[in-house]
Amino acid sequence: MAYLHLLASWRNQDYGAVERIIDDEMIATFVKEDGSISRLNKQGLLAIFKERFGMEQDWNFEVIYKGKKRYSELVIVKVSREDENFNLLEDKSICTLVFRTRDNVQTLKRMTFEMGIID
Repeated sequence: MAYLHLLASWRNQDYGAVERIIDDEMIATFVKEDGSISRLNKQGLLAIFKERFGMEQDWNFEVIYKGKKRYSELVIVKVSREDENFNLLEDKSICTLVFRTRDNVQTLKRMTFEMGIID
């Protein structure tokens, strides 16, 4: 259940733990509200985590779906973040996480964000 470790590390803004969970061959896709798409590798994704973790905030996750494939696990999560006064810092996102198992270790192989969810 690597997704629980990822979400806990993400919520606690533990950069080192997040880095260890992300696969070296990670592909992250961000679909922005205007329809533009950005694709990042592990280093690009870690740069975003490092920037976001630079401020105090409260990350919230709602697991919408969890399923298993033959060699991987799929988790769909609604993600939001708030300041200390419970104000949303940006619109919510829907995130699909795909973990693969190699040598009995699960790592995050793919991550797709649909950004700009308003309801």
